[in-house]
Amino acid sequence: MDRMDQFLLGKPKYDLNHPAIKTGFESIDSQTTFLRRGTLALLGSRPGMGKTTIALQIASNITDAGGTVLVFSLRQSVSQVSDRVYAFKRDLTSCSNFYTEDRVGNIDEMKLVMKDFRKPVDLILVDCIQDVYFISPKKHPVYSSPKVCTALKVMARHHNAAVLALTQISRAVEGRADHHPLLTDIPGWESIKQSVDSACLLSRGGYYEIEDEDTELPATLSFCPSTDKCCSVFMKWNHQANCLKDST
Repeated sequence: MDRMDQFLLGKPKYDLNHPAIKTGFESIDSQTTFLRRGTLALLGSRPGMGKTTIALQIASNITDAGGTVLVFSLRQSVSQVSDRVYAFKRDLTSCSNFYTEDRVGNIDEMKLVMKDFRKPVDLILVDCIQDVYFISPKKHPVYSSPKVCTALKVMARHHNAAVLALTQISRAVEGRADHHPLLTDIPGWESIKQSVDSACLLSRGGYYEIEDEDTELPATLSFCPSTDKCCSVFMKWNHQANCLKDST
């Protein structure tokens, strides 16, 4: 009971120190708080499930609301990111506050980009943490998720922004009858969970079957924020438009 009282007393302070940033999806924002200033959030799924598209949709919604977004795209060029955004968002007038950097994979270079950025940022999107590296004293790239997550959380706090980092998950999910992802499917979860403030795992109906392009398929986002109960949000995946939609 004492622990519960401490949690209830501490939550308003946490909310004050880390204000929520809405994703722009009513299905998500009405049930949980995924993005907060000064915190690190992870979004994971198997390859090709749609996590990059969903992340870009959230980023676009934030710019629509007047926010500023910086995307570190380690797997796609600026033009490829723009094409993906244009696929679900024909009106690009609000994208003047949408910035993409596709030349940086070194975490120290990311810090320099942020240092030189001349305006406050609401969301920093990193796609994806498996491609972020450090340079060793011997000048070799070192890929270390624990070190990367720690650095990204420091970045979030320093710039008072939400950091959303995408991550692959292991093939373990494919061995389950329901294909339901678990936090332990995130590579190195036990070593990075202390740095992660919230996590979301995506599963999509039809991914392991033949998808009907004319049908909106179910999509499940399982959230586990640090200051809220875990929950699942049920949405729809529009296969034809290749984007996520509110279920309502």
